[in-house]
Amino acid sequence: LIDKKNVVWKKAGDGIVLLNVDTGCYFTLDPLGGRIWEMLAADRHEGQIVKEIARQYGVEEQRVAENLGDLIRELKKEGLLTGK
Repeated sequence: LIDKKNVVWKKAGDGIVLLNVDTGCYFTLDPLGGRIWEMLAADRHEGQIVKEIARQYGVEEQRVAENLGDLIRELKKEGLLTGK
């Protein structure tokens, strides 16, 4: 999903900063969003991410799945993720 050709990222404090080098737009993720980004960068499947985050934070998988879907849609809108 990550557009590795056009997106660079770096840890910044507790979060992660993403830059789309084509558009010059950047996006900042909080620590949880940063953790999700790292899992996406490691080619983890969305289902795996949901289970891991739900377990780590003691949250229902349905809620995590909804929030993950929202984050992925936003990152696609910003041109930081590609694919389905």
